[in-house]
Amino acid sequence: MVYPDDGSARLVNYFGQGCARPIGDSHKWHRLHKYHVPRLHHQLPTRASAHSGHQVFVLLPWVSVIKLLENKENNCNDDYRPGKIILSYFSKSFLFLMLSFAGSYKNIMEKILSSSYKIRFQDCDPFNHLNNASYINYFINAREDHLLDNYNFDVFENLKTTGEAWIVVSNQICYLTPANVIENVLIESQLIAFTPKSVHIEMRMWNESKTKLKAMLWTNFVYFNTQTQKATNHPAAVTELLENILLPVEQNNFEERRNFLMRRAIA
Repeated sequence: MVYPDDGSARLVNYFGQGCARPIGDSHKWHRLHKYHVPRLHHQLPTRASAHSGHQVFVLLPWVSVIKLLENKENNCNDDYRPGKIILSYFSKSFLFLMLSFAGSYKNIMEKILSSSYKIRFQDCDPFNHLNNASYINYFINAREDHLLDNYNFDVFENLKTTGEAWIVVSNQICYLTPANVIENVLIESQLIAFTPKSVHIEMRMWNESKTKLKAMLWTNFVYFNTQTQKATNHPAAVTELLENILLPVEQNNFEERRNFLMRRAIA
């Protein structure tokens, strides 16, 4: 693999005084000379260097820098032999990076949400199958749980504080294999489309091992204001949430989507 020699590797590798830097293509890494740290002649697990063009940013933790400064008069101490410095470098660098990017990871949201439910006797028909009307109750309850458990969005608390909530305006459902009494099922949900005033949710019910698709539901919700008794635009915070969790599907209509999921389940 050939990397462009655009100087970007040199720039990032020289970033700040808390970074180690490579010398040419020798792979001999060392601290700035004023710290009097023994030169490390161990090859790091990368072919990148300051002149290779490979964009690599190698971070030396500030904890290690402080310790090195404190012990500059005794830089040959056993605690700072090259092998131990390298071990400290990797372990503390990993911790530093994880802490640095923790905030970013919090913004990465799951888009396909799932939870398990048990089919109850009172929801079944004389054949001990989940009644066709009860499927929608299981789906809607699951979606409410998903919003609360994954996004900390309580639809009922939102209704109390803002007087606004989503209401169902249409359902499209297909029944594929029975859900039996006392059976554990897996229900998934995802946002596949939205507008300033509405959301389009797909929900799927599987057997527990997710090998058989039992039912699929497409539901359209409109964001409704109880004071004006009219549909209203999503608030900015809700719109931001919707943008972060949107996961469209490739199929153009309900039948295509159903057939696609059935083929995938069989495969």
